Amino acid sequence: MEFAEIRLILDVADFAASVHFYRDLLGLQPVSSWEKEEGPGIILKAGGGRTIELFGPPPGASHPAQLTTAVKLGLQVEDLDAVY
Repeated sequence: MEFAEIRLILDVADFAASVHFYRDLLGLQPVSSWEKEEGPGIILKAGGGRTIELFGPPPGASHPAQLTTAVKLGLQVEDLDAVY
């Protein structure tokens, strides 16, 4: 099976520090970013059809335990019906 895209999705406690690490220190390029009621987010290119997506805590969340899950992995294929 070949994947069209592989996405690592991280819920992070400190959004600004995480963006600084992945974007500024590792040099990953932003694809898009947003500020929503559920919290901020950014998608960063990791090369070869891979992305890292960071989701910050919603406003008012004071502790990482308030995040529902820490890590998610998204696998995208060209034709889901053919694969599944």
